[in-house]
Amino acid sequence: LVDTGAGNGKQRPGIPIFGDLDTGFLSRLADAGYSPEDIDTVFCTHLHIDHVGWNTHLQDGEWVPTFPNATYCLPAVDDIAWNPDGD
Repeated sequence: LVDTGAGNGKQRPGIPIFGDLDTGFLSRLADAGYSPEDIDTVFCTHLHIDHVGWNTHLQDGEWVPTFPNATYCLPAVDDIAWNPDGD
């Protein structure tokens, strides 16, 4: 999967066009014959909110990985800039 889009239910007060979305992304994925568990690789071309939003989804009040079996690939420069662990 390449770039997961903006994601549903996320608060984005600074960018309202991407906030509080309620799209059929996962049902369209299912219509294409895939469940989130089927996805084994997610390529993030860059880490803008409109490209990584579906990497997580709200489940029972907690943000969890949408594609639990996936390896995430992202540009090293974005990892350096955004990794909170500084690794």
